[in-house]
Amino acid sequence: MNKAKSMIFLDRTLDCRVEDPMNILQWPIGTLPAKYLGVPLFCGRLTENMCYPFLTKMEEKLVSWKAHILSYEGRITLIKYVLPTLPHYWMMAFGSLG
Repeated sequence: MNKAKSMIFLDRTLDCRVEDPMNILQWPIGTLPAKYLGVPLFCGRLTENMCYPFLTKMEEKLVSWKAHILSYEGRITLIKYVLPTLPHYWMMAFGSLG
């Protein structure tokens, strides 16, 4: 594992000394909310604000496809096969958390 890219997230309500994992792993302590592979990590319920990056990413893809010189069929193919993968990725990530 890359120590420069790693963090440890601890539940502060548990009875554990923070120094123990810090001394063993030598990773910094992270705070929530954070992002992992483009998906927000959080404690609690998913809020509307947490979904904005997802919606922005979909809008950016649509705008970039309009800028390219694509045939009508080419745009339909991109919309049909690429856009559905984005919510699927998020749903898989959130499904594995719960």
